[in-house]
Amino acid sequence: MEKRKINIYEILRTDQASKVFVGIFLGLLLVLIYVYGSIEIFGGYRTRSGGFVTFKKDAPFIISLHLTGGVICIIGILTRYIYFKNILTNQVLVKGVIKKLSYNKSNQVYIEFSYFYNEHNYKKKKDIGGGNYKISQAEKDGSDINILINKNKPGQFIIADLYKSARSFY
Repeated sequence: MEKRKINIYEILRTDQASKVFVGIFLGLLLVLIYVYGSIEIFGGYRTRSGGFVTFKKDAPFIISLHLTGGVICIIGILTRYIYFKNILTNQVLVKGVIKKLSYNKSNQVYIEFSYFYNEHNYKKKKDIGGGNYKISQAEKDGSDINILINKNKPGQFIIADLYKSARSFY
């Protein structure tokens, strides 16, 4: 069976959980640079209210706190990577049917769909971030949708139509 060509980094770039982990990681990094830079340059870091002061002696604690948060974020990103990589490695393309498709003002898409695999019907829901995906406003309840599933764990899925046109899967 020919493997479908979907770039895993494209999936991670548009996956909401991955974006949250990357955002928190970058935020922690910027705060660390700002606070530690202030300590190095000015000898301490004072909050805007002037209440909390951090000095060089506090630097190991600040660094370890930020490193712990960074490691948690990296573990989260790696977990998402492994999840999607497993689906792409053990993939089977199935046809699904959209049960409910709704949009909100911020272009967020909520989709409920079902698919059939190995004599079992799976019903899934996915909340999709606005603007990152290619679900047409013309899609309606009852429309067909292409879904890549992990043949070993059929509950794991990627909505293939979000990343490629259906023609590239045949």
